[in-house]
Amino acid sequence: MLAYGGTPTGPVGQQLPGAAAVQGVLVALAVVLALVVVAESVHFRVFGDVTAEHDDSGDTA
Repeated sequence: MLAYGGTPTGPVGQQLPGAAAVQGVLVALAVVLALVVVAESVHFRVFGDVTAEHDDSGDTA
């Protein structure tokens, strides 16, 4: 833990110029990923595993 209460990038309250933009992009990607996971879960619960019946590879396990 840092004794002076700062961060590795500078004193408290300071960020690198592009850090806020990068953080915003990462938060947006995390939200999109969470929505995709929820949508896939709902789709699987509603429709079941339809891919196992229509997989041409023959591997349904």
